[in-house]
Amino acid sequence: MEERAPGRRLAWSTAIFSLATGLSRILGLVREIVAAYYFSATGKINAFTVAFQVPNLIRALVADAALSSAFVPVFSELLVAGDRRRAWRVASTLFWLMLLGLGGLTALFIVIAPPHAEAAKALVTDYLDSIRAAAPADPQHPVLAPGDRAHKVRAQSEKRGVYLDDGLWADLQKLAAESRKEKVS
Repeated sequence: MEERAPGRRLAWSTAIFSLATGLSRILGLVREIVAAYYFSATGKINAFTVAFQVPNLIRALVADAALSSAFVPVFSELLVAGDRRRAWRVASTLFWLMLLGLGGLTALFIVIAPPHAEAAKALVTDYLDSIRAAAPADPQHPVLAPGDRAHKVRAQSEKRGVYLDDGLWADLQKLAAESRKEKVS
C-alpha cells in the first residue's frame, strides 16, 4: 500500500481538525438555542451562558489558540519525520506542564480562598438569588439553581420524616432483630 506524502498527511490532519472544530461550533450554537428555549433568555441573567463562559475561555485559550497553532504542527512534523519518540516526549512534556500549571493554580486558589470565603459566599448567594428571580420559560416551573431540589426534599424529609412502606419497614425490623441476635451470640 502506498504511503501518503507528508504534505498530504498534514493537510488531511488539518482538514479533520478543522471539521471537528466546525462541528464543535455548530453543536455549541445548538446548545445555546436549546438553553435559551428551556431556561429563557429574559431576566437579569442567563445563568447557563454565564456558567459556561470561564470553561469556554480556558478552552479557547488553550485548545483553540495555543494547542492548535503550536503543538499540533510540531507533533505532526515530528511524526512525519519518523521521530515518534521525540513527538511523544513533546506531548508528554506539554501534558505534565499543563497538569503542574493547572494544579498549581488550583492550589493557589485553595490557599487564598479561606480569607475571602465569606465574601465569596455572599457573591454566590446574590448570584443564586438572581437566578431564582429570573422569569421561567414555563410559568408552571420556577427557575431552580443547582441543589435547590435536593434542599427542598431534605427539608421535607426532616419535617415529615422519611416515608417507608410497610414491607420495607418489616424487613428493616427483621434485620435489626437478626443483628441483635448475632451480637448476643
